[in-house]
Amino acid sequence: MDKIYLLQHSYEKKYKGELFDETKTIGIYSTKEKAEEVVQRYKNIVGFKNHPVDCFYISEYPIDKDHWSEGFVYFEDIEADFETLTLCLNELLGFDMTVEESWKDDNYYQTLREVNKKVYRVKGAEELAAHISSVLSLRFKDNPKTADECLNVATKILESLILR
Repeated sequence: MDKIYLLQHSYEKKYKGELFDETKTIGIYSTKEKAEEVVQRYKNIVGFKNHPVDCFYISEYPIDKDHWSEGFVYFEDIEADFETLTLCLNELLGFDMTVEESWKDDNYYQTLREVNKKVYRVKGAEELAAHISSVLSLRFKDNPKTADECLNVATKILESLILR
């Protein structure tokens, strides 16, 4: 056996006005077929039956290989990151939103999430600037930004997060 199959059940849950991922690890199986059989059993069990079957996720993992090599951040750090991102994007977009206001504005919040997902995976400010430009061109079409403007804010974001 050179791989295993992780079965999880995951969905978004709203709590106190905020969305959180709710994930349960159901089991680890030697074949995908065994994991699929468990899905068929669990989809009618209390709690699980209240969600669509596509909330079940089967992930294939090679054995004897690192799967979490990028590190992690704490929830408090994510909140601080959103504050930094809000301030930087406010400056770039010409907005004056508080963190709380940015979380309530769906378009702005989704922009923050998309940028935040990339922040810890980029190799430099240029890569982050390209991502920011791409996100903004989709979400804020009427407020275009130059490559230099995106590079400046990307540099500021990375410097702020690294110094923290």
